[in-house]
Amino acid sequence: MKFLQQKGHLEGRFNFMSLYCILEKKSNSLDVNIAKIGFSKLAFVFSFIWGFSNGIYLYAMLSFLFFIISLCLTFFGVLGFEVFAIMMLLNSFYWGFFGNVIFINFLIQSKSYKPVQVLNSESKFTALITRLSEISK
Repeated sequence: MKFLQQKGHLEGRFNFMSLYCILEKKSNSLDVNIAKIGFSKLAFVFSFIWGFSNGIYLYAMLSFLFFIISLCLTFFGVLGFEVFAIMMLLNSFYWGFFGNVIFINFLIQSKSYKPVQVLNSESKFTALITRLSEISK
């Protein structure tokens, strides 16, 4: 068994665990949403597009307007390209670090979900399976 663990280590296959928040609808406990807690690579890369796709329209619209205004100011020479690039990088870091938190708060406040459990799991699917197995006990 130890050999298999070492072999997996040599192949570079690591199972990174992430925290997931299990949210249930207040009116229907079978309506479950699973949200990752922590840094989001997709939110970092796609920033306000990720926000629009997850229904966080207010924050996504503010970020989009910030992008458009910064782009226009750069185009007209008010801002240098370096400043624009740094601002967009900071915007991406904002979405990467806080996007999931904003999404969870949006589900709790607007969609009337309640947080039920926080799980440490490899994926959303295994977090769901773990939650369903605990419910059926």
